[in-house]
Amino acid sequence: MGPSGVGKTTLANWLASDCNYLHIDFDQWGGDAASFASLRIGWENYKTTGDIKKLRTTITNSCSDFVEGIVLSFPSDDMLVDLAMLNQAKKVGVHPIIMYADAETCKQTFINREMNNGRGLPVEHWQKYNAHIYKEGYLTTEHKPYLLNAYDSVGHRYNKDALLGMVIKLIA
Repeated sequence: MGPSGVGKTTLANWLASDCNYLHIDFDQWGGDAASFASLRIGWENYKTTGDIKKLRTTITNSCSDFVEGIVLSFPSDDMLVDLAMLNQAKKVGVHPIIMYADAETCKQTFINREMNNGRGLPVEHWQKYNAHIYKEGYLTTEHKPYLLNAYDSVGHRYNKDALLGMVIKLIA
C-alpha cells in the first residue's frame, strides 16, 4: 500500500520475479484483478469488519499451491492504515507494508510515469487520490513497523536489492 508513484507495482513485480511470489494487482487500469481472482469480496469484508481470516483463506486456497508467497498491491485510495486491522493481519501471517516517500517525490514520479505510459492522467488525479495521505496524523509513529521508505534522502528510489532487503526485514 502507499501513494501513487511510490513504487508499489514495481516492488511487487520484483517480489514476484525474484522470490517466486504471485503478484495480484488490485490497481489495474481498466480492470479489477481482485474481482478476477475472487478476492474483492474478501478484501471488502476485511475493510468493513476487520476480519482478515476470510481474505487470507481465499488467497491461500486459490493461489498458494504454485508460489512461495503472494503479494497484493492496492490503489492509493484503498490504503488501509487502521492499526488494529494491520496488527490483526500480521497475527494471521499477512504482512502489511505501507510504502512511502514525500509528497513531491511521489507526485513527480506519478507525472513522469503518466507521460511515459500513454495514459496521461493529470496531476489533479494524483491530488484527488493521494493528498489525504500527507495530512498530519494520517500515518503516525505507531505505523513504523509497517512503513517502508522507498526513496533516499535526495529523492532517488532505492534499488531493487535494497528494497527487497527492506521487505525481508519488515516481514521477518
